[in-house]
Amino acid sequence: VRVWDLATFAEVVCFRGHVGKVLSLSVVLRPLGSRGAGLVASCSTDASIRIWDVDARSEVGVLCQSSRQEWVTDLVAPRIGRLVGSCFDARLKVWDLATGEVVGAMLGHTRPVTCVLMMPNGLILSGSRDRLIKLWR
Repeated sequence: VRVWDLATFAEVVCFRGHVGKVLSLSVVLRPLGSRGAGLVASCSTDASIRIWDVDARSEVGVLCQSSRQEWVTDLVAPRIGRLVGSCFDARLKVWDLATGEVVGAMLGHTRPVTCVLMMPNGLILSGSRDRLIKLWR
């Protein structure tokens, strides 16, 4: 995972840790008034989600999946302290970033969920190989 300075087009840091292909990145929301670049989450075909601190230039957490069937294919951080991932096992999972635990799952797709998006109004959209787009509250 590489971080770039868009003003200078220079590489700021290269995070290493995934052993599979990186599938998606998400900026992790921080409380208002927080300083610094913040956190970035990445998911990979190695069945892990890694959390990176851009300012400290280090990995600060790893959320591992139990099998390759549970790959996370896309990520979104809908609110502070939470991360939602679209999963290959046809679910969306919600993680608490403080504990690293799965605190919820959204069921409704019948095939792998390939993408997730947060809309400006806070609703979440997911797309799946079942050819459906679902809207979540």
